[in-house]
Amino acid sequence: MGRTIFSAGVRSATWENFLSLTPGSQVDVAVIDAWAAVLNFLEHSKPRSAPSRHFASTFTTLTTVVDTSRGWEQRVVWFRERLMMDLRASPYENITAIDMIFFPILRCGHYFLLCFDFVRGRYEIIDNDSYPTAKVDKYGGCVDVLKAILFEFFEAISPSRATVCAGAVSKRLQMGWRDSKNKINCGIFLMRHMETYVGQRVRDWECGLVKGDYTVLHKLRLRYMNELVTSQCNVMREDNLARAYQSILVQPPST
Repeated sequence: MGRTIFSAGVRSATWENFLSLTPGSQVDVAVIDAWAAVLNFLEHSKPRSAPSRHFASTFTTLTTVVDTSRGWEQRVVWFRERLMMDLRASPYENITAIDMIFFPILRCGHYFLLCFDFVRGRYEIIDNDSYPTAKVDKYGGCVDVLKAILFEFFEAISPSRATVCAGAVSKRLQMGWRDSKNKINCGIFLMRHMETYVGQRVRDWECGLVKGDYTVLHKLRLRYMNELVTSQCNVMREDNLARAYQSILVQPPST
């Protein structure tokens, strides 16, 4: 077991997990879940005018929405337990009052984002891959299964939200930076989409990504590693900084 360098609530990640942020590597799910925890923490200081957002972990959907081999009732129970577990890391006590809920999905080695916007009644697929594939072929049953399981989740606690889920039609956003050739960086695209999307129109969405520009993606890998390691919600933060300072102190002088 590697050294833990991120820990926030039930989410943790080791140095080995963080090595997946090096260029040319597929980002590990532990890193995605750590990023979701950081974004939930940052909701404490969001501007008043910004929508309230909640970020689920991949753990919430992997064996409930993506893998449907277990029975429906069991998956509904798991989904409810895990989504509420994720909520503990946010400043919101009532999930029915949150404007937007984000679900990072990992299916067949590819990350994409499903977002329910309850204020606007929208259900959006945010995916960096622009290859023109039918939804059912590209995402399997994930889109419809999440809609159904979220409907059942809210049916017991908020009939109005359940109605929004039932009536929402999924739409795949057509961002100009999508790229059918850039497969390995889908996790970085996902993290950036989670960070910057607040329900704005695509033409107004300025997240700094450019189709074919790998330099900005490499910079984001470094930035995300730094922000995760030093986040105020990371209980390993002081240990990480102490190790970094120690490493600097023991470096031999240049000749």
